Amino acid sequence: MKNLFLSFVLILIFLSGCSSPIITSTQGEPYQQGWTDTQSEPEPEPEPPPFIPPFLTLKSLPKDIIKSNFSNIFIYNTLGVLAKCSDVKDIIITNDEAFATAQIPLVYTANNNEYFYESGSFIITFTISIDALTHITISKADNLIIKFQNGCGLYNLADIPEPVKREWSFIIYMAADNDLESAAIADFNELEAVQLKNVPINILVLLDRSPYYDMTNGNWSGTRLYEINTDPDGLSAIIKSTRLDCPELGINKDTDTELNTADPLVLSMLIDFVKRAYPADNYALFMWGHGTGWRGGIQNDLNQSLLKAVAIDDTHNQFMSLPSFGKAIKGKGLSVIGFDTCYAAILEVAYQVRNDAMLLVGSEGPIPSTGWNYTELFTDLLKNPSLSIANLGNSIQMQFSKQYSGISNATISQIDLTKVENLFIKFENFTGAVANAITTSTARNVVLNQIMQNVESYYFTSFPSDLYIDIFDFSQKINNIRTSITTNSTAQSSINSAANDLNNALSDALPSSWAKNGTTKKIGVHVIPLMNVGVPSVSHESAYIKGSMNLDKSDFVENSSHWVPNFNPKNDSLLDKLFYWVY
Repeated sequence: MKNLFLSFVLILIFLSGCSSPIITSTQGEPYQQGWTDTQSEPEPEPEPPPFIPPFLTLKSLPKDIIKSNFSNIFIYNTLGVLAKCSDVKDIIITNDEAFATAQIPLVYTANNNEYFYESGSFIITFTISIDALTHITISKADNLIIKFQNGCGLYNLADIPEPVKREWSFIIYMAADNDLESAAIADFNELEAVQLKNVPINILVLLDRSPYYDMTNGNWSGTRLYEINTDPDGLSAIIKSTRLDCPELGINKDTDTELNTADPLVLSMLIDFVKRAYPADNYALFMWGHGTGWRGGIQNDLNQSLLKAVAIDDTHNQFMSLPSFGKAIKGKGLSVIGFDTCYAAILEVAYQVRNDAMLLVGSEGPIPSTGWNYTELFTDLLKNPSLSIANLGNSIQMQFSKQYSGISNATISQIDLTKVENLFIKFENFTGAVANAITTSTARNVVLNQIMQNVESYYFTSFPSDLYIDIFDFSQKINNIRTSITTNSTAQSSINSAANDLNNALSDALPSSWAKNGTTKKIGVHVIPLMNVGVPSVSHESAYIKGSMNLDKSDFVENSSHWVPNFNPKNDSLLDKLFYWVY
């Protein structure tokens, strides 16, 4: 009882000593006791909206399947289905556009430029920026007409029929916002010359044009998505295929859009759209445009013109690096990846995508700007009773070998990506055996001279340029001079054994290839940049150096132990032994 009484007294003393206890208003702001609501400073009136809020969106609903009294309506944008609306009263169709009328009062707050449409069952909140609708969550309303346009989609999933599933959906990523624009238009017309009536394939083309290099077809620039239709006039110069809406990319078939095709997110979302809207048993991705092979991320140690990989976009002054490309296609379930580019059939590229498709088709060296002949390719493929992965690879190889039979350094390769991991291991074993055998500067010079002067190589004729060598020719010629590299019989035996294992791995990983010079097993690997013919650079780029600070290195560079150079040179790395080791 004494303790209880003492506690009570202490509480009274404490309260009597507090002259102005803090009380919180309904707005959450503290004020001193004795103030009144009329004395507090009034909340400032919210500023009027800076401009009319952008409309949400609907496109891609065929007029004949839009019905009134939708019970399940979804707002859809590049992130997927954001929310379900159940209070939309009806759909009004005008000129093939749809309007949803709902009972939604509009409330604007100046805080973060947010708009709220609110009532009992759902809420739409979105934030305004000058260019775009940047944030959406769903909500409720009164006397508001929501017009759907510009990149979100309104879908009654129950009323939209399932797309017809085909054997193949082909995705052709035409990154032509550069000096290849005219070649892209020509290849697009080749696609339209294919007879596509009653065939089990879809062909989708994302075409990104430049403002500068080609004036045909209305001289539009920007990015459009097409489903290829057969041109009744055959091979003509006019694009006649069907433009598509693509909610995932914010593409509207009736308006112009400029996308950065060097952005891997654009490629990733395009694949997602095709898989949703054009389901198929198999998906093939054809990368179209410039290509420079192994390239990693931005660096400043060499001429910036070198810093490319695939998908060069001049308008945005960007390119898609090999690691970024790998991330864009990772887990997408592709069957075939084709590169209508230069320098694609190289080990660095194949290793990056080894787990993301079954077959890679491309050239280990440069190719003419005219690229593949798509009329020949698809006409040959569609003659087959079975549209298998192997038959697709053979059709690509056939048209290429036919078209470029007069080009001396032309090559095309089919690479079985399921065998690339083993090929990488055998290549590493061989290069490690050669590196360990080099113990003097004389031996180093023997190997380096063989690579620079005798091994089959590929590079651009403008410098600086990357040097690539053919792996099969490299392994055979180095094995043939093993006694000039070392007098140690054990080291000689290791080189010979590793060369034979590598030869077998090449046979497994390359079921077919063609070269004008008659050689086979065509796959290359990067050596070093050249400053002129036969003149190597003083160093490699940081993205090709294991252990460098560059954050955008390829899987090949990260996992190689015996080929790529190291930030701190190592005795068992062949490129370290050739360019950085002190003897």
